[in-house]
Amino acid sequence: MDTYPINHPVDLMTECIAHMHANGIFFDGCLKPDGELHRFSRDYKKNQPDEWYRCYQDVSSKGNSYLNCYYGTWSGGQETFIYNSYRASRLISNEERAEIHAKEEHRKKHNEGFYKRILVLNGSFRFGVFLE
Repeated sequence: MDTYPINHPVDLMTECIAHMHANGIFFDGCLKPDGELHRFSRDYKKNQPDEWYRCYQDVSSKGNSYLNCYYGTWSGGQETFIYNSYRASRLISNEERAEIHAKEEHRKKHNEGFYKRILVLNGSFRFGVFLE
């Protein structure tokens, strides 16, 4: 029997999908943590992918895996959510959290075009809410 650490990438993706489901974003598949925008449909309208996600998977300087996922929907309330596995992990120290947060801030600056694309696709989306 294989054993994995608590922060194994498969477990992090399972937790993220559970987070999505808890927020009413029903994703049925395997997350692609490649930093790209992925669209899907949570309902029977498969030709209208109103939901989206963008995930990053990385490893801290101390070797702990973590997953950050931004996701939401353009239909109904046009909601946006953020899943950060490192925030609740007991394995990640405060020093690592600060390191990961700094990486995320750099990534946000570097990928500003993504946020603008979300704004274009969702005219009522507020930029500041997404970045919080």
